[in-house]
Amino acid sequence: MFLNPLSLYVSSISIIYYIFKVFNLFINHLRKLYENQFIKNIKRNKVICDGDVKNQTINDKSNSKKNFNKIIYLFYTSFGGWFLHYIPFFIVGRVLYLHHYFQAYYFSLFATIILMKKLKLIYFALYTGLVIIVYILYSPLTYGFYDQDKVRFLSIIPTWNFVDKK
Repeated sequence: MFLNPLSLYVSSISIIYYIFKVFNLFINHLRKLYENQFIKNIKRNKVICDGDVKNQTINDKSNSKKNFNKIIYLFYTSFGGWFLHYIPFFIVGRVLYLHHYFQAYYFSLFATIILMKKLKLIYFALYTGLVIIVYILYSPLTYGFYDQDKVRFLSIIPTWNFVDKK
């Protein structure tokens, strides 16, 4: 029964169908994703920098085997947790709101800490200052306590509609 060529053919067709279905849901999900563009760029750069930190760690001959395994474990744990959090949302294809990002945010923080250990202090200071400025600007909007006149200038991209346009 299991080795029947017809059943193998039908099951492989259905698997291919579901792969394309999941891919289509993922593409539609990208169109519906509402997110702060600045934070999105930071996360994208984090993923790129994580790969760079991994390559630096692999190429650095001064690292002991124990230290090397520890850094690689931390890298894969933080990046893997960050990536695995989004898989259900990619499959379902629904809009992600602020509370959907909190779980992945912790893994992003872990990866940022690992990254900051490798970077110079000036980059850490610039990154921290930028995060504080963005928090001060967007926190009233995020938590729902905002004045319409004060948040009009926060819509950097024209398609963002924080307030009703008059």
